Amino acid sequence: MDWNIIRQQFPITQNQTYLMNAAVSGMHERTLKVANEMLMKIAMKGAIADEDYFNLIVSSKDIAAQFVNAGPAEVVFTSNTSHNMNLLAMMLKDSGSKRKILVPDDEFPSSVIPWHHHGFEVIKIQSQKHVYSAYQFEEHITDDVAAIVISGIQYGTGFKMPIKEIVYIANKYSVPVILNATQQLGQSSVDLKELGVAAMSCSCHKWLGAGIGMALLYVNENFSKDKKWPFAGWVSVEEPWTLSIDKPQVRRDAGVLGTGSAPFINMAAIQEAMKVQMEIGKDRIEQRICELSQKLYQELTTLNYKVFTPRESKTFYSGIISFAHPEKEAIEIASLLKEQKVFINHRKGRMRASIHFYNNEDDIQALISGLRSL
Repeated sequence: MDWNIIRQQFPITQNQTYLMNAAVSGMHERTLKVANEMLMKIAMKGAIADEDYFNLIVSSKDIAAQFVNAGPAEVVFTSNTSHNMNLLAMMLKDSGSKRKILVPDDEFPSSVIPWHHHGFEVIKIQSQKHVYSAYQFEEHITDDVAAIVISGIQYGTGFKMPIKEIVYIANKYSVPVILNATQQLGQSSVDLKELGVAAMSCSCHKWLGAGIGMALLYVNENFSKDKKWPFAGWVSVEEPWTLSIDKPQVRRDAGVLGTGSAPFINMAAIQEAMKVQMEIGKDRIEQRICELSQKLYQELTTLNYKVFTPRESKTFYSGIISFAHPEKEAIEIASLLKEQKVFINHRKGRMRASIHFYNNEDDIQALISGLRSL
């Protein structure tokens, strides 16, 4: 695998050091081309291309289902993860009286705020130096716990959660696990049949590199079969093109949430981004990211910075490294690096460098040199 050739296919790598992939990752030139082609089709053909738009819904769902190893009827595209968590909170709220959820104390707000809004009590599981075990969650499972809501990779520290172990324990108590895979899909393989989660959301602008504006939602058919879907629209029914306004027979799968016309530009981009990653190989991508991030971690440990990302075991590894200077503010350092065209994020008073498979050792050295110069 020639990573240098692949790197050249991502315009975001040109003339800068881009290490903000946990916020928004770069788009492959093919993904960009397909998105632009769809935009021009809408602009130049309008309703003449109606059939193409709705065929895209089917094909993109098929590709997404293949990408995460799920059934096409279990996946649907929506706007973002906050939207999806609201949907799932409403489904659980309507189907029972349990009103507690368990979340990691490092969790991203989009996983949690919707549950507060719908009246659930949020129980935060405390980490041990940003490391979590399945048994920490088990200790807090009671009869009134409705779900465990958890990111596969924590956005602030890069810790990779033991999802399979958490699901195994949760199943003993019939507690569904809802996965936020936004920091996972595109940098680490997600096999939903193997994981056994009840539902999954992934905003597609981060490691998938599919542009901003759309998310993938998976709802396991066993989880959804005894629950009411929160809303429906004209394409949520079995036969939308009859255009009937009589009481409908709505779909009995996740497709019910595809309520109307979609952002087809985003959908085309997501489909192509997933094709690109499958062609490269998801396992190769994960290995490349882990190798590069470990090199970055080792370089950071030679500097006078505190590194917060757990790296005691390879099972923890991801592309996210979180660190802080003992004296200087993270926002100040990020601003100074920006002047050198080295781009990282700052989150909660810490710096966050997130390295993707199209990055390279030169990017690592550019960041380290920039930090040394401050």
